[in-house]
Amino acid sequence: MSAGVDVVLCEPMDRDNPLLDAKNIMITPHMAWASVESRQRLVHEIAENFRAYLNDEKRNVVN
Repeated sequence: MSAGVDVVLCEPMDRDNPLLDAKNIMITPHMAWASVESRQRLVHEIAENFRAYLNDEKRNVVN
C-alpha cells in the first residue's frame, strides 16, 4: 500500500517525523493554490466580487 499526501497534522513537519523515512509515501508541499494561474484567478475573483458588491449584485449564490 502507498500514499501521496500534501497535508500533515503539523506543518512544517519535524525533521524526525517517521513519515519522512517511509518508503511507501510521497509527501508534497501543501501549496497547490500558489501557481501563477491560481493567483491570477484569485485577483480576478476579488475584482469581480468587489464589482458585484458595488452594483448590488449577488455572485456565487447557492440555494
